[in-house]
Amino acid sequence: MWKSVVRILLMIALVYGLFRAAPLIVPSVGEVVKNSGVTQGAILGKATDYVNNLLGNEVEDKGDEETENIVDELTTKTRETVTDKVQEEADKVKEGVKEATNEQFCKTILKTLEDECGKYYCE
Repeated sequence: MWKSVVRILLMIALVYGLFRAAPLIVPSVGEVVKNSGVTQGAILGKATDYVNNLLGNEVEDKGDEETENIVDELTTKTRETVTDKVQEEADKVKEGVKEATNEQFCKTILKTLEDECGKYYCE
């Protein structure tokens, strides 16, 4: 009994939350979709073609050139982003190695000077 009441209350709360959130979400999502070029993109185009085929409407064949252009653009952007991140990490590692090498070199020089000069002055 209590489980049913809790489920009903949760469903009412969910519907009320969606009802209250819809006016806030719909304009921002609509703006993103309108400005992102998705309406001319391959995804919406393919979905529209599929629906038109289901409905029996005539569809002109656009080919896969548009899809290839989008994939090439995404691949190029991804490659550039990954290359930038890898370069940043390589620079950080290189700087760390330089610091460690300099520190080790200085320690070695100091140890050598201590050994050599200590022998000379202590004798």
